[in-house]
Amino acid sequence: MKILLVDDEQLARQELSYLLTEIKSGNDYFEASHIKAAQQMLLKEAIDVIFLDMHLQNESGMELMETVTQMKEPPFVVFATAHDDFAVRAFELDATDYILKPFDLERLQKVMGKIEARMSHRSVQNVPDKKSDASSRDKRYLPIEDEDRIVMVAMNDVYVVTTDEGEVIIQ
Repeated sequence: MKILLVDDEQLARQELSYLLTEIKSGNDYFEASHIKAAQQMLLKEAIDVIFLDMHLQNESGMELMETVTQMKEPPFVVFATAHDDFAVRAFELDATDYILKPFDLERLQKVMGKIEARMSHRSVQNVPDKKSDASSRDKRYLPIEDEDRIVMVAMNDVYVVTTDEGEVIIQ
Protein backbone atom coordinates (compact mmCIF):
# COMPACT_ATOMS: atom_id res chain seq x y z
CA MET A 1 0.00 0.00 0.00
CA LYS A 2 1.33 3.45 -0.90
CA ILE A 3 0.65 6.02 1.79
CA LEU A 4 1.21 9.78 1.50
CA LEU A 5 1.66 11.71 4.75
CA VAL A 6 0.89 15.41 4.30
CA ASP A 7 1.75 17.57 7.30
CA ASP A 8 3.91 20.65 7.73
CA GLU A 9 5.28 19.25 11.02
CA GLN A 10 8.03 16.70 10.48
CA LEU A 11 7.50 15.18 13.94
CA ALA A 12 3.81 14.53 13.16
CA ARG A 13 4.78 12.77 9.91
CA GLN A 14 7.37 10.69 11.75
CA GLU A 15 4.94 9.72 14.52
CA LEU A 16 2.27 8.72 12.01
CA SER A 17 4.76 6.74 9.93
CA TYR A 18 6.02 4.94 13.04
CA LEU A 19 2.51 4.02 14.22
CA LEU A 20 1.46 2.84 10.76
CA THR A 21 4.58 0.65 10.60
CA GLU A 22 3.62 -0.81 13.99
CA ILE A 23 0.25 -1.79 12.51
CA LYS A 24 1.59 -3.26 9.28
CA SER A 25 5.02 -3.34 7.72
CA GLY A 26 5.69 -3.37 4.02
CA ASN A 27 3.85 -0.18 3.12
CA ASP A 28 5.58 2.49 1.03
CA TYR A 29 5.54 5.92 2.69
CA PHE A 30 5.83 9.25 0.96
CA GLU A 31 5.88 12.62 2.67
CA ALA A 32 4.92 16.16 1.76
CA SER A 33 5.05 19.28 3.90
CA HIS A 34 2.80 21.41 1.69
CA ILE A 35 0.01 21.09 -0.89
CA LYS A 36 2.12 21.59 -4.02
CA ALA A 37 4.54 18.82 -2.99
CA ALA A 38 1.58 16.53 -2.27
CA GLN A 39 0.05 17.27 -5.68
CA GLN A 40 3.37 16.51 -7.38
CA MET A 41 3.60 13.21 -5.49
CA LEU A 42 0.07 12.29 -6.62
CA LEU A 43 1.18 12.82 -10.22
CA LYS A 44 4.26 10.59 -9.77
CA GLU A 45 2.88 7.75 -7.64
CA ALA A 46 -0.34 5.74 -7.51
CA ILE A 47 -1.10 6.67 -3.91
CA ASP A 48 -3.66 4.49 -2.10
CA VAL A 49 -4.11 6.52 1.10
CA ILE A 50 -3.44 10.11 2.12
CA PHE A 51 -3.16 11.17 5.76
CA LEU A 52 -3.78 14.90 5.51
CA ASP A 53 -3.35 17.65 8.07
CA MET A 54 -6.00 20.37 8.03
CA HIS A 55 -3.65 23.34 8.52
CA LEU A 56 -0.35 23.45 6.65
CA GLN A 57 1.27 26.82 7.46
CA ASN A 58 -0.64 29.16 5.10
CA GLU A 59 -2.54 26.39 3.32
CA SER A 60 -5.64 24.30 4.00
CA GLY A 61 -5.82 20.54 3.60
CA MET A 62 -9.23 21.16 2.02
CA GLU A 63 -7.42 22.47 -1.08
CA LEU A 64 -5.78 19.09 -1.63
CA MET A 65 -8.99 17.25 -0.75
CA GLU A 66 -10.86 19.16 -3.46
CA THR A 67 -8.16 18.16 -5.96
CA VAL A 68 -8.34 14.53 -4.86
CA THR A 69 -12.13 14.38 -5.32
CA GLN A 70 -11.62 15.27 -9.00
CA MET A 71 -9.33 12.27 -9.63
CA LYS A 72 -10.63 9.33 -11.66
CA GLU A 73 -9.60 6.83 -8.96
CA PRO A 74 -8.98 8.93 -5.86
CA PRO A 75 -6.98 7.63 -2.92
CA PHE A 76 -8.65 7.24 0.45
CA VAL A 77 -8.20 10.41 2.51
CA VAL A 78 -7.90 10.46 6.28
CA PHE A 79 -7.67 13.86 7.89
CA ALA A 80 -5.03 13.68 10.63
CA THR A 81 -5.22 16.95 12.46
CA ALA A 82 -5.43 18.76 15.78
CA HIS A 83 -8.58 20.59 14.66
CA ASP A 84 -11.94 18.86 15.10
CA ASP A 85 -14.02 21.76 13.77
CA PHE A 86 -13.65 20.76 10.08
CA ALA A 87 -14.84 17.16 10.40
CA VAL A 88 -18.29 17.76 8.88
CA ARG A 89 -16.82 19.50 5.84
CA ALA A 90 -14.24 16.71 5.43
CA PHE A 91 -16.94 14.04 5.36
CA GLU A 92 -18.99 16.12 2.92
CA LEU A 93 -15.98 15.86 0.59
CA ASP A 94 -16.00 12.06 1.12
CA ALA A 95 -13.09 11.73 3.55
CA THR A 96 -12.60 8.15 4.69
CA ASP A 97 -11.96 9.13 8.30
CA TYR A 98 -10.87 11.93 10.61
CA ILE A 99 -8.35 11.36 13.40
CA LEU A 100 -7.08 13.82 15.96
CA LYS A 101 -3.58 14.50 17.23
CA PRO A 102 -2.02 13.10 19.32
CA PHE A 103 -2.50 9.89 17.37
CA ASP A 104 -3.77 6.77 19.11
CA LEU A 105 -2.56 3.35 17.92
CA GLU A 106 -5.94 1.64 18.49
CA ARG A 107 -7.81 4.34 16.60
CA LEU A 108 -5.30 4.16 13.76
CA GLN A 109 -5.72 0.36 13.61
CA LYS A 110 -9.48 0.84 13.13
CA VAL A 111 -8.88 3.38 10.37
CA MET A 112 -6.47 1.07 8.54
CA GLY A 113 -8.91 -1.84 8.91
CA LYS A 114 -11.64 0.30 7.35
CA ILE A 115 -9.34 1.31 4.50
CA GLU A 116 -8.26 -2.28 3.79
CA ALA A 117 -11.91 -3.38 3.73
CA ARG A 118 -12.79 -0.58 1.32
CA MET A 119 -9.81 -1.39 -0.88
CA SER A 120 -10.93 -4.99 -1.01
CA HIS A 121 -14.49 -3.90 -1.82
CA ARG A 122 -13.22 -1.51 -4.50
CA SER A 123 -11.29 -4.30 -6.21
CA VAL A 124 -14.33 -6.61 -6.06
CA GLN A 125 -16.45 -3.93 -7.72
CA ASN A 126 -14.01 -3.76 -10.61
CA VAL A 127 -14.09 -7.47 -11.47
CA PRO A 128 -14.61 -7.55 -15.24
CA ASP A 129 -17.72 -9.17 -16.70
CA LYS A 130 -16.90 -12.54 -18.27
CA LYS A 131 -19.34 -11.92 -21.12
CA SER A 132 -17.86 -9.66 -23.75
CA ASP A 133 -20.34 -6.93 -24.48
CA ALA A 134 -19.92 -4.15 -27.01
CA SER A 135 -18.77 -1.61 -24.45
CA SER A 136 -16.49 -4.12 -22.66
CA ARG A 137 -16.78 -2.09 -19.47
CA ASP A 138 -16.32 -3.34 -15.92
CA LYS A 139 -19.42 -4.34 -13.96
CA ARG A 140 -19.98 -3.76 -10.29
CA TYR A 141 -20.62 -6.84 -8.18
CA LEU A 142 -22.44 -7.41 -4.92
CA PRO A 143 -21.07 -10.10 -2.60
CA ILE A 144 -23.99 -12.21 -1.31
CA GLU A 145 -23.57 -14.71 1.50
CA ASP A 146 -25.48 -17.90 0.69
CA GLU A 147 -25.24 -20.40 3.57
CA ASP A 148 -21.51 -21.25 3.73
CA ARG A 149 -20.26 -19.48 0.61
CA ILE A 150 -20.17 -16.03 -0.98
CA VAL A 151 -21.64 -15.54 -4.44
CA MET A 152 -20.78 -12.50 -6.58
CA VAL A 153 -23.91 -11.11 -8.24
CA ALA A 154 -23.59 -8.45 -10.94
CA MET A 155 -25.39 -5.28 -9.86
CA ASN A 156 -26.94 -5.08 -13.34
CA ASP A 157 -28.68 -8.42 -12.60
CA VAL A 158 -30.35 -7.14 -9.41
CA TYR A 159 -33.85 -5.78 -10.00
CA VAL A 160 -35.45 -5.78 -6.54
CA VAL A 161 -34.19 -6.18 -2.99
CA THR A 162 -36.78 -6.87 -0.28
CA THR A 163 -36.93 -8.37 3.19
CA ASP A 164 -39.31 -11.01 4.52
CA GLU A 165 -39.20 -12.01 8.18
CA GLY A 166 -35.58 -10.93 8.58
CA GLU A 167 -34.34 -12.51 5.36
CA VAL A 168 -33.11 -10.47 2.42
CA ILE A 169 -34.57 -11.47 -0.94
CA ILE A 170 -32.75 -10.42 -4.11
CA GLN A 171 -34.49 -10.75 -7.46
